[in-house]
Amino acid sequence: MCSASIEHGYEGYGESITHAYAKEGNYTVSLIVRDDEGEINWLPLTIAVKPTILEVKVYSERGVITGAGKYVNGSTVSVSISPTAIPRDFFTNYVFEGWKVNGSIVSTSSNYSFAIREPVTLVASWRIELNIMNVSLIAMLVLIAIIVVTWRKR
Repeated sequence: MCSASIEHGYEGYGESITHAYAKEGNYTVSLIVRDDEGEINWLPLTIAVKPTILEVKVYSERGVITGAGKYVNGSTVSVSISPTAIPRDFFTNYVFEGWKVNGSIVSTSSNYSFAIREPVTLVASWRIELNIMNVSLIAMLVLIAIIVVTWRKR
């Protein structure tokens, strides 16, 4: 969608219009007006059509994000985050679970593309998961210790 502003407006006729199909550029249009005596007058107007620019904001407490910025209405926006798993402590990791808009997940992909129609704020959502490798390592060490102690008692 583009917004158009009237460069040479006439008092009482407003200053902007919106047209979903106009391409960027300058257009000359005629306004038909009937005066007090009933005569019809054609008033030429020059309209400058400019694209509507919308902002994409992207936030995350961890990882590296890309894609924030200003885009032309209707264009494709791509946001991404990496890495998608980050160590929290020895036993757990933060794992990316998706992109949220107004508290609801709109995509679970770390690379999300969409056509922008309004300003948007995307927030990366993370959950905590067990670090299976480290937990498995501890479990294996405990199991080996139990086997060694049991074997020595024989």
